[in-house]
Amino acid sequence: RAQPPAPPAATPPDAPGDALGNASPVTLITGTILGSDGRPLPAADARLYTARASPRLLAAAGADAAGRFAVATTARGTVVLA
Repeated sequence: RAQPPAPPAATPPDAPGDALGNASPVTLITGTILGSDGRPLPAADARLYTARASPRLLAAAGADAAGRFAVATTARGTVVLA
């Protein structure tokens, strides 16, 4: 049986390091974007923002033909996926 294709590559965020040059851990958020009819939305966009009064875009990725996406971030705290 054929395996489904992997989710599309996410736009990589800038990976700040600490004072010793160690990279921050990366969190990968994956999912499927569905329409109101419950069917996958091909070519939809997933965007990750800071959860602040003035949101800042952290990462973005397009969904594949099956609506799957993957976004990576080194941000800590609460974020908003839209």
